[in-house]
Amino acid sequence: MRQAYQWLYRELDRGRTRRSAIRMAGGAMKAVVKKAFKTYDGLVRFDRENCPQEHVVVGMDEVGRGPLAGPMVAACVRLPYPIPLLPFLRDSKKLSGEEREDLALRIERTAVIMGYGVVEAAEFGDELNLHHLTFLAMRRALESAGIGGSVHLLVDGKFPLPDTALSQRAVIKGDDASLSIAAASVLAKVYRDRRMRDLHQLYPNYGFDQHVGYGTQAHREAILSYGPCPEHRKNFLTRILTGAQ
Repeated sequence: MRQAYQWLYRELDRGRTRRSAIRMAGGAMKAVVKKAFKTYDGLVRFDRENCPQEHVVVGMDEVGRGPLAGPMVAACVRLPYPIPLLPFLRDSKKLSGEEREDLALRIERTAVIMGYGVVEAAEFGDELNLHHLTFLAMRRALESAGIGGSVHLLVDGKFPLPDTALSQRAVIKGDDASLSIAAASVLAKVYRDRRMRDLHQLYPNYGFDQHVGYGTQAHREAILSYGPCPEHRKNFLTRILTGAQ
């Protein structure tokens, strides 16, 4: 897919239309390109069909609930209309790092509104549980973007955002259903990965640039060897530090 991704965006950046790009694609690549546009059409259609009249769609997603270290990050985004061609955009976990970085730049260039909400590692383990921290990150993203008025939130997950008067809908596996949620997923993932690379420069012993804070075997062994750093979520480390893995 990587080859088709690079080829298609190269042609689109040259000004080629969707139809002519499909016509030019040869062999097996044609099927991949056609499927990418079909998926894109489905994501766009979902946003249109799930937005009340007189409202505009804002997608919302978060990343980083489960890692042992680093922040949780939520992102919200409102794409313009007409919606830009963003084939291959989908759940950020299903994209390569290069694809995510490229798509994030394209979204940043075209988005009408974007916002990020961050819950730092030091905020984990207080009176708020993981569920509430997720909503806190999302509310911070909306606040940073100045979201209000006649918007309709499409929120990834089972639960809508509490304590808001905004029109909204929770969408299970929304980053594979909604273009706006997929865009928010990519923005949040890229933002967090950049943060983790920065943290690697401060705390190089833990390999944050490789596992971005998740509980890999190498990460667990580094915690046991060096102890936690200030960017570790202390309440996530109890089993590791007590040997009850």
